[in-house]
Amino acid sequence: MKIDPSIFSELKLFFNERANPSAGKLSVVSAYTLSQTEKELILVSLIRLGYKTDEVDYQINKNILAGIILKVGTTVIDLSLRGQLTTLKNELYEST
Repeated sequence: MKIDPSIFSELKLFFNERANPSAGKLSVVSAYTLSQTEKELILVSLIRLGYKTDEVDYQINKNILAGIILKVGTTVIDLSLRGQLTTLKNELYEST
């Protein structure tokens, strides 16, 4: 899984503005079981954003269709396909 550079820069800005790097446990929700390489990529990306944790909880939720959802403390970053489709649905609904 490769993180799009534009999403990475947005995540970095978000974490720098809102998230506390020591905010507690990290939860990663994905649609399928992540490989060890994918888990390492996620952790490396978060470390580059300034977040460090020893406690990571990986969960599977097929309802998100694809992508991942990151939960850090009370902050949720939804990078899932379901989240994107919900956003699109809401934008279309609001524009009519």
